[in-house]
Amino acid sequence: EVDFNNIGMGTQRLIVAALIRYYEEQKIEKNEKVFVVFEEPEIYLHPNWKKALYKSLNNLSNRENTMVLITTHDPYFIELGKNQKIYRIFRNPDEQDTTDKEERGSDKILNYSSDSEINYQIFDIPSKTYFLELYEHLVTFFQTTNKDGKDTSMSITNKWIIDQNKSSKIKVEFGDNGSNPLVSKLRQQLAHPKEETAEISGEYIGLRIRELKDLIAEAKKIK
Repeated sequence: EVDFNNIGMGTQRLIVAALIRYYEEQKIEKNEKVFVVFEEPEIYLHPNWKKALYKSLNNLSNRENTMVLITTHDPYFIELGKNQKIYRIFRNPDEQDTTDKEERGSDKILNYSSDSEINYQIFDIPSKTYFLELYEHLVTFFQTTNKDGKDTSMSITNKWIIDQNKSSKIKVEFGDNGSNPLVSKLRQQLAHPKEETAEISGEYIGLRIRELKDLIAEAKKIK
């Protein structure tokens, strides 16, 4: 026998995950109410175990009279549970030593559930995926084809971005030649990589995401 407190944290979490899975597989009386509270279930676990644990917790939550509440700092766990009810917990600036919460959804831009958007809004992670999703969303406001049936939405969108900057409605940054918005250049780099894009920093992507959010807000006003 080994004292539970004397084994590694990873092994401890594996044991807890195995117990959750065992509990998930057992029959529970319908009138028995179960409330599972799990703080950061993902820590110390391999991604495959995270996925298996999430599945067990999700199966438990689908049972009658069973509720599961977890807290997490893990973007991958958010990805797994993107369709669940998610709250952002934060320090209330108006009251000392208190926390507050808001349900995720009120500030969403995309018209579908996107884990990259959730992770940006909750953890401030400016991912390449979220940038591309936002750009594609902006393009939907300018869906057009020419007389030959060729999709011209991208070029129309790019021209509109340039016009917004010229009219001073929205400030966007341009490259050295002053004719190509960096936000459009980045989209081209990420969607059709002809050169290494791994060195593009998160800070740079974050700047372009903020520009896209402003552009989308303006596009909504005219469409």
